[in-house]
Amino acid sequence: MSRRGVWTSVVVVLILAGGAVAVDLLARDRVEARIAEEVASSFETGSRPEVEISGTAFLPQVIGGKVDRVRVSADAAKVGELPMEDVVLELSGVSPSEPYRADRVDFEGLVPLASAQGAAPEGIELRLEESAVVMVTEVLGLELQAAARPIADGRAVVAQVETLSLAGVTVEVADLPAAVAEALSEVRIPIDGLPEGMELSSVTVVDAGFAVSARGENLA
Repeated sequence: MSRRGVWTSVVVVLILAGGAVAVDLLARDRVEARIAEEVASSFETGSRPEVEISGTAFLPQVIGGKVDRVRVSADAAKVGELPMEDVVLELSGVSPSEPYRADRVDFEGLVPLASAQGAAPEGIELRLEESAVVMVTEVLGLELQAAARPIADGRAVVAQVETLSLAGVTVEVADLPAAVAEALSEVRIPIDGLPEGMELSSVTVVDAGFAVSARGENLA
């Protein structure tokens, strides 16, 4: 092959490679846009969520039958009936064909105090203090404060009462009227909009509410 022929071959290879990259990027962009549209519609995000498909090349992952990682994030979203903020959903090992499955799904987000308050029983006010949640109500005209630790319980955040104070005096649950004790035990924030098969793994009290995380494996 002549030197000119060699240079021509190199140029053709570079052009084809560049076209393949362009096609790959276009396919990735279209899929990311489609995912963003579906998430925005299903979870009422208000604004378009950010979607990132990882990996240097997208189409080879599709052809190979598994996409390494897909990350979706939104400033706000409605997970089931619960308004949440700073939501991030990360899927690893995603099958691009039916049955659509992911080897692992990680979720994290913030349950704002206002959303938690909306899920609390009537007559109980929720306050956040350091690493605890304080449930406040009245008993015979006196203020009752129940300091509780939020824990992950399946697909819900549950307030586990640790100390009780009635008008500044420490009391026990057994000292309370049955209706009040029952109401305190029913402070439960369900996050039913999580993908089926996922359960909460952690709950942390932060300034704005409850930071939660969840994980599931081999999910459809």
